[in-house]
Amino acid sequence: MANLCDDIHALANRWDKLADTIHNRKGDNADHRKVAAEDRKLIPPSRELVALCRKDTPKVKAWGNQLAALLDEYAALNNNDSWDDDVAVIDKMVDVLDKLTHYCDEH
Repeated sequence: MANLCDDIHALANRWDKLADTIHNRKGDNADHRKVAAEDRKLIPPSRELVALCRKDTPKVKAWGNQLAALLDEYAALNNNDSWDDDVAVIDKMVDVLDKLTHYCDEH
């Protein structure tokens, strides 16, 4: 279980780092490509975590459902949306991942 907790924490840190990258962006296309390359790496393990959460307690299932909805919301954003929209959704994902990490550490 400790490895899973570490993996969840690491995933949260990677999403948080991506939000920081977006927040500190220079606004050029290179930034957008960097973000797109990184989020493509983060979405699959996040979806896998959702699947694991849905097999757990009602509280963990609820967090998994929140994470799934946020991943869908993030995927629906496009280049016409504000970078701030991306950061807002990612920050919410990190909040859910932090809740999962704390829960995991306690159980």
